[in-house]
This record gives sequence, C-alpha cells and structure tokens, in this order.
Amino acid sequence: MKSIALIGFMGSGKSTVGPLLARRQGRPFFDLDSIAERLSGKTVSEVFSGEGESGWRLWESRALAEVVEEELPFVLACGGGVVLDAKNRDILRQRFLTIYLDVSEAVLIERLRRNKGRPLLAVAEPEAAIAALLKARRALYEAAAHLIIETDLKNPTEVADEAQTAVAKLTGA
Repeated sequence: MKSIALIGFMGSGKSTVGPLLARRQGRPFFDLDSIAERLSGKTVSEVFSGEGESGWRLWESRALAEVVEEELPFVLACGGGVVLDAKNRDILRQRFLTIYLDVSEAVLIERLRRNKGRPLLAVAEPEAAIAALLKARRALYEAAAHLIIETDLKNPTEVADEAQTAVAKLTGA
C-alpha cells in the first residue's frame, strides 16, 4: 500500500489533517518541513534568511528523497512549495497517493492573517503575495494530485473523514 502525501498551499490544513488521517489509517505521520529542518539543522525561517527560498527548496527536496525510503506506509504533510520542483511532483505522483487540500484565496487570507511565521508572507502586501503564489502553484498542485479535496467549508475532522473515505474507495481498503 502506498504512503499518503497531503499537498496544498500554506494554511490549507496539511499539518492539522495529516495526524488525524494517520490515526484513521493506523500509520505514522511525518511533516516534511520538520524533516527538512532536522536535515538542515535550522528552522524554515533561518534557512530562508541565510540561504533564501532556493536554499529551502533544496532542503525540502532532500527531505522528500529521504522520507520516500521509509518502508512502512505513512501519512506525509508536505510543505506548500514542494510542488515547485518537477522531480518532487514526479515522486509525489509515482510513490504516493497524493491528496491536494484545495482552499480558496479568501479563506487562505483569513487563515494566514493570524500566522506571522511564514517567510514568503513577510512582505508589505501579504494578500497580494498569497494571490500571486496561489495562482502560480494551483496547476502544479493539481498536476501532482491523485485526489482533490475542497476544504473551505470543512473543519479538519471533516477533511480527514473525506480523505479516509476517498482513500478507501481508491485502494479498495
């Protein structure tokens, strides 16, 4: 059975839904950002500060390459930018059952307004940054995904339930 990867924009709920889905599946949960932080020895913000976004994307790719070697199936919450690298998209399509947690721009702006620890949103106009990043990434999320779950009007438990049902239908489990 394949491992499950959750992808989507920052604030889409991957790190909240992931542990819920992992419990339902009886699988371990991993967070790609945490793995990349462990490998780099720095926080996301420290890497962005010292190595820039491109440096972070390299650590993110290294983390994905490491976690894909796990033998037992697991649930993985990916960083929002993991899909920017074509090789990562290929890994997500081939080695995982990948679920895109889709969320509207308006809901993202509301969710991310409360979160100040996002390096890509540490700009004068974070709403414009969200719009531009989402526009640039949406097609990449869709290309990497086997399933898309709209999350705007759902709480994390409802999203995990929907993901569990969809996985069962796809895998026959």
